[in-house]
Amino acid sequence: MGFYDNKNDFTPVQDANVPFTNTEGALDWDSVIEKDSSDFVLLPVGQYDFTIVNLEKKQYQGGEKMGPCPQADITIRVIEPESKEPVDVTTPIFLHKKTEGIMSAFLVAIGQKKRGEPCRPNWNAMIGLRGRCEISHRSWTGNDGQEMKSNNVKKWLEPQAAPVSQQQQFKAGQF
Repeated sequence: MGFYDNKNDFTPVQDANVPFTNTEGALDWDSVIEKDSSDFVLLPVGQYDFTIVNLEKKQYQGGEKMGPCPQADITIRVIEPESKEPVDVTTPIFLHKKTEGIMSAFLVAIGQKKRGEPCRPNWNAMIGLRGRCEISHRSWTGNDGQEMKSNNVKKWLEPQAAPVSQQQQFKAGQF
């Protein structure tokens, strides 16, 4: 089945009466729409504490710079500094040798890996974990030719060691 557009080009489309075969994220004609639209918030560039609020496992199909591999879309929640409102930022993590350094930095940031040590990530335990990252802006041109910007995780930051107070420092012979 198909249709003709105004240029008399035939474009194949799936018959509306045939069930979908790839349903990842697809809604059907009887789906309940629950999510409200949200106003996009462009965060100021800077460092933010975050909490992981969602992790979606996908398969990256590959491109010019990297072959196919598993992909984790990580959604982190940060607090906008002025309004104090939560803002969600989604960023992909590609499970590929070319991006192993980025994966490692992410795992160190959330406390699942120690720097310099191998690690097997526990993807199923990531929701709720906290860390720190640097947010920047990503710019691109939309389909309408308009310049667009989005929030981008530029860097995953290592946890900072808590300073040792005077009372906690060990001194030989003192109690």
